[in-house]
Amino acid sequence: SAPPFLLPSPRPSPLSRLKPLPLLLGLAVFALVFFRVRARPVEKPEQPILPPLVERPAEPEESGTLSPEVESPVKSAEAETPPAPSSPRPPVPRSARLVLQVVPWGLVYLDGQRIAARSGDTLQLSPGSHLLEIRHPAYPPVSIPLDLQPGEERVLEINLFQEFGALELQIRPWAYVKVDGKAVGTTPLPGPLILRRGAHELVLSHPLFGTLVETLQVRGGDTLRYRLDFGKRFAQEEAG
Repeated sequence: SAPPFLLPSPRPSPLSRLKPLPLLLGLAVFALVFFRVRARPVEKPEQPILPPLVERPAEPEESGTLSPEVESPVKSAEAETPPAPSSPRPPVPRSARLVLQVVPWGLVYLDGQRIAARSGDTLQLSPGSHLLEIRHPAYPPVSIPLDLQPGEERVLEINLFQEFGALELQIRPWAYVKVDGKAVGTTPLPGPLILRRGAHELVLSHPLFGTLVETLQVRGGDTLRYRLDFGKRFAQEEAG
């Protein structure tokens, strides 16, 4: 019999022989990188250069001083207690206003201190009691007590011409003179006495004719003339 017919086996192509080559190259590169990374020394991070530490000298303890206390992180119950509500402040009293009108003019003193005020000025004063005084060289001082209320507005008019009167004495032969208990001189006086309007006590005395006491009414802006003959009056009293 004839031998069986065998097909020739396929010859391997050159491309099939090159398939394992990329795999081997990849393994070789990986091994080379791995060993290089492992063999490289690990670099330590640079530490900053710090200056040498210098200890602070101990401060001398002063006598009578206390060392500061360390505040506790835990607040005490007393510190956590809310503060008591404060009482409302009393209202500030409003000042009083005083409009001053002085004729002809005068220096103004308030509670013994001179103030820069003229006629027509408005004074801002604290509520309460005050003593206002007006001084003029031709008249005795005028003292006016004031009792002002908060927010009060008051107009004070002082006319020195109407506030004072004159007393002219004509005494024969002469006499010692006192007015309201104050000695004013011996007659004849250099001029009339300037007195505030109203009643005044006049005392005339003489070593031979005795003493005479009278009450006179002085009107503002007017002159009161008083005449007395001490010798004639003494004779009349002796005859009566």
